[in-house]
Amino acid sequence: MRVSVDSALILVTGVPVALTNLTPGLILVGPDRTVTALLSPTGGPARVEAAIRGSADTLRLTVAPLTAPAAVLVNPGYVTLTTLSPGNTAQLTAVVTDIAGKPLSSSLATWSSRTPSVATVSSTGLVTGVAAGSAIVAAMAAPGVADSLVVMVGDALTPPGSPIALALVGGRSFGVGKVAQPMAIDVVVDLKAVPTELLGSYDARLTWNAGVLRFDSTQAGSFVFPVVIPDTAAGGILRFHATDPVGATGLQTLAHVWFTATGPGASSHVLSLPVLSAALTSLDLTPRLLVAPGGATIGP
Repeated sequence: MRVSVDSALILVTGVPVALTNLTPGLILVGPDRTVTALLSPTGGPARVEAAIRGSADTLRLTVAPLTAPAAVLVNPGYVTLTTLSPGNTAQLTAVVTDIAGKPLSSSLATWSSRTPSVATVSSTGLVTGVAAGSAIVAAMAAPGVADSLVVMVGDALTPPGSPIALALVGGRSFGVGKVAQPMAIDVVVDLKAVPTELLGSYDARLTWNAGVLRFDSTQAGSFVFPVVIPDTAAGGILRFHATDPVGATGLQTLAHVWFTATGPGASSHVLSLPVLSAALTSLDLTPRLLVAPGGATIGP
């Protein structure tokens, strides 16, 4: 744009106007003289000087504070549902922050489900179970700025129902850790989709990346204290089992397995339950058992 005026303030073409950006930290003046606000955590007054033949004036602007999303944290860290109402829905929230950790609007997060045939998610983060299985639900606030969790849906209609097993890190499907720091994997069984049976006994097998995690110890959860077979733990395999003749229902933590992170990388931990039986009836619960995916990333 080229604009000039004569002494009578009549527009005259062909005389260049020199624009000077006096606040380059807040705005950008393009070659076509378009003024664009830059991302700024504080904002503030911006100025552009326009000069012609020794005369000048200043354009004054106000740039509102605006920062880019740098992190997203989805809560809760995992969800278990059933195919029956009211247990078939859960509300998720997304905490969006900038690079300084300042909270931003949660509306910046866009929700999606990788397996909508198992669980759908609305634009506001309401998850609905559709069919038995697992689905990863993600919230993305910007390219490369996202968080996700595993949604497990159990079938409560087909007897005896679907027990759900999870190996959680810090109560989350996908956890993080740092080298030389302790980390616990919580082995959990949820019986909300098993309405008529009690958990009586199990045999569990947990494997992991031995180059990333070193096994330290096992701590009892809400179920009876497990019998641990640690002879292969150095190679990344731990076996443990327990029996409760009375039985337990609801959400049961079978064990807290403690590690020390020894190197960066993926934990690659995998849980299996070759034996899962009901108390009193001794019914085998493994045919409809659902085991959740998950993992942890260890940073330096």
